[in-house]
Amino acid sequence: ATLQTRKEALSLYRHLMRRTRTWTPLIPANVTRERDYIRDQAALIREHKEWDNPEDIQKAIKQAQVRVELAEHYRIPYPRPYHNTHYETSAQKTRAAYEIHERAADL
Repeated sequence: ATLQTRKEALSLYRHLMRRTRTWTPLIPANVTRERDYIRDQAALIREHKEWDNPEDIQKAIKQAQVRVELAEHYRIPYPRPYHNTHYETSAQKTRAAYEIHERAADL
């Protein structure tokens, strides 16, 4: 990975760790669970620090940044719910939700 992508990933990691301390959920009773989820998502950045393909790294960083922006805007740290109009299975809905995030990251 290049020095620039390492800096971006580290900056994103720090931002997520700071958000775990200040996160205010829509439902106050969920504060611990949601902060733990954000912390777990930040840990994924560290788990992937051995990646060496710059394109994969940039794509993952962009997707994470989009998810952070959506989470901060809607105050929901999880991937945005996907409206099911075709009675899809749960796995299909999850895949579709992630595809929406990927398309948003490509903008």
